[in-house]
Amino acid sequence: MSWHLDTRILRMIVAVAETSTAAQAVAVLTVTPSALSHQMKKAEAVLRVALFDRRGPRLQLMSAGQQVYAAGRVILAQLAETEDILERTRRGNQPAVRLGGGAYPVQRLLIPQLGPDDLSQIDFVTRTRHRPLTEALAEGEVDLALVCARVGRAGLRQDPLFTDDLVAVMHRTHPLAQCGTLSASPFQTATYISYSRVVEDGLEDELLFRPLRRGPGHFVLAETVQTILDLVLAGVGFSILSRWAVPGDLTDLVCLPLTDPGARVTWSLASREHEKSPATLALRDTLQQRLVPAAK
Repeated sequence: MSWHLDTRILRMIVAVAETSTAAQAVAVLTVTPSALSHQMKKAEAVLRVALFDRRGPRLQLMSAGQQVYAAGRVILAQLAETEDILERTRRGNQPAVRLGGGAYPVQRLLIPQLGPDDLSQIDFVTRTRHRPLTEALAEGEVDLALVCARVGRAGLRQDPLFTDDLVAVMHRTHPLAQCGTLSASPFQTATYISYSRVVEDGLEDELLFRPLRRGPGHFVLAETVQTILDLVLAGVGFSILSRWAVPGDLTDLVCLPLTDPGARVTWSLASREHEKSPATLALRDTLQQRLVPAAK
């Protein structure tokens, strides 16, 4: 039997199925639009069937594409589970709990609160195969996830931990740095740096851009908070981040409230509702008791 589909194509089809536009699929896969188009054409060529319904900015799967998507989700989940088993075997079957933080450096929160023994039992997952963190959690790629957006997926629970300010971060010489709030500034003419092009409920799009009916004029994608901070320090543009993730010793940075009064987000610990792993449940309880942002 000859095999025509590789995991790259399967991941692409899964991303297309779980987003609504080509721009969102590109952001999830972290590829260029031309690379996505090439992968789509390759998939249709090797299968000799139309997979995608392209109508303006929207991108959806046709019937054949839906069939590949259904199989691809199962295959990718099984591969992820196999990789995890092999990794645990390599580590001597240590009961490490995989903690996802997305773009945020969650270790900054944990190190002041947990001892070396607790930290040694955690695998810090910063990337989740180019899929949303809640998707990775639901499908077993991570065991726990620290999130600041609302979790609206069935089968997951969300336990609030703490609230924090959502702030606009920029270099002190940035033209917007002298404004009282970001909402009162001409930010639509500035370059905006973000870790994702996918809109998340409860964050800056809902709190700022949609109410004002305007957004930044130019967008730069940077996949981690550290990369964002490096670009902000280099004067490339501004970003919007949770306040705890901005180190207090970076004196060249200015943090502006989004609105007056400031906008706040709730950080939560997301987990599977019917989680049975003793190690995961123990860490979940520990984090619920101890996890608070370090004082600035």
